[in-house]
Amino acid sequence: MDMRKIRLVVDTVLIAVFVILTLSGFVLYIAPSGPGSKYWSFLGINKYKWGMLHTQIGFVFILLVLIHFWLNRKLFIGLIKMK
Repeated sequence: MDMRKIRLVVDTVLIAVFVILTLSGFVLYIAPSGPGSKYWSFLGINKYKWGMLHTQIGFVFILLVLIHFWLNRKLFIGLIKMK
């Protein structure tokens, strides 16, 4: 596969994961806290599962960012050397 296609796939997935991470973070922000919050759910998913989804997607996001940096390392090194 061509490097441009690999970069395109990684960047597209990175954007999708960022959107999911942002939405799950917003859901956790509006979720109630306290003893009764374990019964709260949004779209059929309880607060605990939203938290787990947010954490797991966060790890995927970090991995994709590292892959993105690795695939574009020549560009980043060139930018650093210019300054």
